[in-house]
Amino acid sequence: MLAGDTKRGLMLPNDRMVKMLLQDTTRFNFSTPEGFPEAQANFPYGTGSFRLDHDKYRVVFVSLYHQLHCADNFGLQLRKTEGFQWTHIAHCMNLLRTIAMCRPDLTLEPGDFTKRNFELQREGPTPHVCRDWINVHEYLSEDWKKWMRYWHDHIDGKSSQCVRQCVHI
Repeated sequence: MLAGDTKRGLMLPNDRMVKMLLQDTTRFNFSTPEGFPEAQANFPYGTGSFRLDHDKYRVVFVSLYHQLHCADNFGLQLRKTEGFQWTHIAHCMNLLRTIAMCRPDLTLEPGDFTKRNFELQREGPTPHVCRDWINVHEYLSEDWKKWMRYWHDHIDGKSSQCVRQCVHI
């Protein structure tokens, strides 16, 4: 549900904050065959889209998933030896910079991270307080499933014009 309009943001029924320890990990490594599928698992069904009015085909995207898309794009671009998408990288750098400034995480992190032994100390020593992203993931996945049921019951196969308009959702 959106409160008011698209400028306000997604209002979740069970929105809550959780503590999260940031960890260095070998997962999500785009230089391995497993890296990209692991990163894609962070996206809900519908890749972070949300329908405002199922019967009017109004769709928006939750910024969290735009940010994850940009992080994934960096990983994919780093693997390339040619054909970099510089305009996409520049867009993503600006998006992540702006988000960091818009919602700064003021958690204090001790010392020089380069002096930590990441083999022994994978977790940062300070927990961060974060919105429960699992709740967001589940909520958007359910919204996508509702949309797919609606699509099947009301749209699928009824009009080629509707299919052309709705495919871009």
